[in-house]
Amino acid sequence: MKNTNKGFTLVELLVVIAMLAILSTVTVIGLTGCIEQAKLSVDQQEVEQMNTVLDASKVAGAPETIKELADLLKASNLNTKDGITASASGYAIYWFHNDKYNQIVLAKESDGSVHHPVDDSAMVTAFTAAQQANDASVYNLKKLAIGVFVGDTQYESLAAALAAEFANVDSVTIDLYNDEYFAEYVEIATGKTLKLNLNGCTISSVMTESKGTALIVNKGTLVINDSTGKGLITSDVTNPDMQEIPTYGNHTIANYGELIINGGTIECTGTGGATYAVDNHNKFTMNGGTLIGARCALRVAKYNYDNVEFTMNAGTITAPTPAWIQLPGSDASVAPTITVNINGGTLESTKESSENNDVIYTYSFGNSHANTTINIKGGYFLGGTVSIGSGYKGDVPTLNITGGTFEYDVLQWTEEGSVVRYSANK
Repeated sequence: MKNTNKGFTLVELLVVIAMLAILSTVTVIGLTGCIEQAKLSVDQQEVEQMNTVLDASKVAGAPETIKELADLLKASNLNTKDGITASASGYAIYWFHNDKYNQIVLAKESDGSVHHPVDDSAMVTAFTAAQQANDASVYNLKKLAIGVFVGDTQYESLAAALAAEFANVDSVTIDLYNDEYFAEYVEIATGKTLKLNLNGCTISSVMTESKGTALIVNKGTLVINDSTGKGLITSDVTNPDMQEIPTYGNHTIANYGELIINGGTIECTGTGGATYAVDNHNKFTMNGGTLIGARCALRVAKYNYDNVEFTMNAGTITAPTPAWIQLPGSDASVAPTITVNINGGTLESTKESSENNDVIYTYSFGNSHANTTINIKGGYFLGGTVSIGSGYKGDVPTLNITGGTFEYDVLQWTEEGSVVRYSANK
């Protein structure tokens, strides 16, 4: 019987394949175009929203600087943390600001051609010319992701801001608008003052060296503020000294000058024997904020500075052992002057609550505690014991308690052992 089933020839198959490829390409191009148009529509709506905010601000005074614009957008719950970028490929969102215009514009990055708004042809022409000329009146809002401001001047990083500003002045106020990661550590030199406003942002770093390090070394004056309750300065440690008596330490802040914390959280997640949120060797006043440590959050120690002070008026210190006062020297004839004043705030052990935990304790490797004074007028001491005078069995610190709430008895150590200096009252 003759076979009447006829298949496709090779030429016919190739033609079909070619047609399918063409159709597929046309479909993809059409779909891509639709997606880009949808993205442009979203970008246009965002620009309209920001221009509405700008127009509303003109009653009280429209922003005149990048910082004022960032403040306005944040106050209007517009996210500037990662910068403001266009979702459509090849486009950017700009702030166009000069004596005549104060406008948010969606335009092509390549040539400045404006997509929105286009109702003012003079503005469109002026913007395109300014964008092509890289004029300062055109600011790409994606740069808001670089959130370090000194006044109206924006810097690439906190380190860059400090280097530039301290070259000319002794006192600098820095506002953060976005998170900062430190690849290198920052130092405030003797005679310099840094007022750091966190504004809810995070400064972080990971210390990797097998040596003593600190995220911030303060030898001048450092004031830390945070009005949001969300600001954070945090460090981790990959190679801490795990010996019973460490030979080096790693800290988030090492203070050899004057440190004032009014807000924000200072944290060290390193688990070594000498890792602290704050390692204080001079003058430290805590008016708010939080210190957090994986082992101990605060050390108050006398090395090269005499008259070491720590004053706590408010705030919270939490860690397995929140704070300790250390005399590292071995000469019993040396009695460094250390004064601790606790007027308020909370110190709380993160261990399961027990009288065997230390909320605050003192220790000497040999130096005399004759000039160590601890004054407690208020505050909460939770999860453990205030333990004074451990270590060297010689002169014990002077302890004055006139207030405060204690979960466990306050103990003072003498050569004969511990005595209760203040009974638990919680």
